[in-house]
Amino acid sequence: GVSPLTGVSLVDSFTLSCEDWEDTDTPIEYRFLADTTGNKRRSGLDRLCSWSESPTCTRDLQAPQRGNVTILPEIRDSLGSVASSSIISLRVSLASSGVDVTKAASQIAQQVEAGQTSNIGALAGALVSYVRSNLTKSNTTSSGNSGAPAADESFIRTSRSLRSNLLLSAKTLTEKNDGSGESSLAAPLAIAKAATEFTDPRELDTSILESALSLVERASSKLS
Repeated sequence: GVSPLTGVSLVDSFTLSCEDWEDTDTPIEYRFLADTTGNKRRSGLDRLCSWSESPTCTRDLQAPQRGNVTILPEIRDSLGSVASSSIISLRVSLASSGVDVTKAASQIAQQVEAGQTSNIGALAGALVSYVRSNLTKSNTTSSGNSGAPAADESFIRTSRSLRSNLLLSAKTLTEKNDGSGESSLAAPLAIAKAATEFTDPRELDTSILESALSLVERASSKLS
């Protein structure tokens, strides 16, 4: 099951569970896949939780491009046989306000440290999109005020801080890279991409750009 069945991306955490499975070939392991794109193709599913003996998993979820988020629990026995549990559908909406950006960035960093990185790029992108959306609102509000700045400076500071923290997480992921090739660098590069997308050029200062460039260079060297 999933609790709650409805929630807000970047605000609510969702607990996924797959209870009451039994098998003579123990131990049993569980993992949870998610479809946030609506394409229903197994190859395009996000791996929310890697194989673990724990039947529960708590994650932040990205709001889908369309429709609901579909969760597919899988169960594996010690011989490698895999079964699927009932598909679960839940609604995750995009946050329009009320997100603690610092806390959300910290949660991303914690997932990175724990090695839970399968959907980390999407979450980083959602968080940056949230900040950019609020920056756009700030632009719209201030544009009618004579002499008002292009955007509230607090948004600029928040945006810069977020990007710096995300790039630190991406750097940590790159340093943890086990040399298994392009797939293991997908998450840090996805974070770097999100961290350098902007609405106002002031969101990207020199240190952010240098960090992003250094990250890409480091990732390239691991692939060469």
